[in-house]
Amino acid sequence: MLFRVLDGVLSLAHKKIHAGGNSDRAKQGWARVLVSAVSTYGGLLKDEELELRVIALEEKLKNSILISKPRDDTKKRARRGF
Repeated sequence: MLFRVLDGVLSLAHKKIHAGGNSDRAKQGWARVLVSAVSTYGGLLKDEELELRVIALEEKLKNSILISKPRDDTKKRARRGF
C-alpha cells in the first residue's frame, strides 16, 4: 500500500515540476517532495529485501540440522549448592 501511495506522490511531484505556470519556488518545493519520496521508496525497498532474506534464512534453518539450545546451567548450580 505504501508503494502505491509513493507512486502517486512521485507522479504528482514530477508533473508539478514540469508543469508550466508554476513559480521556481513552487517547483523547488515539489523537487524536495520528489527527493523525499524517492528516499522513502528506497528505504522501503531495502527493508523489503531484508525481510525476504530473513524469511529465506529461516526456511534454510528449518530444513537444516537443528542446533540445540544452550542449556540453562542455573539448575545444575542449584543442585551443586552454588
